Amino acid sequence: VTVSGPKTDVDKVATVKPISEKRNISATTREVVKLEALDSSDQIVSNVTLSESYVEVTYVPQPVKEVPVEAIWEGVNPVINLTTIHANPTTVRITARENILRNILDLKTEPLDISEVKPGETTTLKNLVVPFEVTLLNPANERMEPVVEVVTVAEPIQTKDFTKNVTLVGTPSGVVSSVVVPVTATISATQSKLAELNESMIVITADIAGLSVGTHKVPVKTDLPKDYTLIKSLPQVIEITIGN
Repeated sequence: VTVSGPKTDVDKVATVKPISEKRNISATTREVVKLEALDSSDQIVSNVTLSESYVEVTYVPQPVKEVPVEAIWEGVNPVINLTTIHANPTTVRITARENILRNILDLKTEPLDISEVKPGETTTLKNLVVPFEVTLLNPANERMEPVVEVVTVAEPIQTKDFTKNVTLVGTPSGVVSSVVVPVTATISATQSKLAELNESMIVITADIAGLSVGTHKVPVKTDLPKDYTLIKSLPQVIEITIGN
């Protein structure tokens, strides 16, 4: 296409493009559209003439694919137990060239820092990590912003004290004097888990295997089921006397 007119206006022309009002094309379409001279900011340049005013354009829509959205999180939060995390919506529709689209199995959110998550249900807006040349579409096949909700459900972490007598394990080299030592274990977990915990599930031991005659300081060991955390146990060391 030849552009003619005053030199100052012709020099402004960066490109010549067909201008169409068609949007959301779902099938291959042909259209005769007007050509316009545009400057580097895609603004129409006036006072110039084009050797051709119209051109036939063929529109071929890109394929569309629905993919799941995975909510990503990072960090730690010692006061909650994160029970569920998911994106809303759980799937999105995307469009791109076929060779790009076929390699996309899902989209992930930018990481949510769970140190900011509160107990209960929390909703946070997060951007999706969208590959280059990929566009998100809403149900009306219109471009949409790559933003979704990340919904978290978290239980508060609580603590509770349990007191139980220590159990001696192992065989010493002499006779053990009668020992009754209560140990208090401070344990953390969610409220529902703490309600399930009882003394029979807590194992508190002191290993006296091979101890010789005399008085010994023996460390206390506390074992808990999965999903429970030992904050502290007192005393941490007990005194054991071995006689002949």
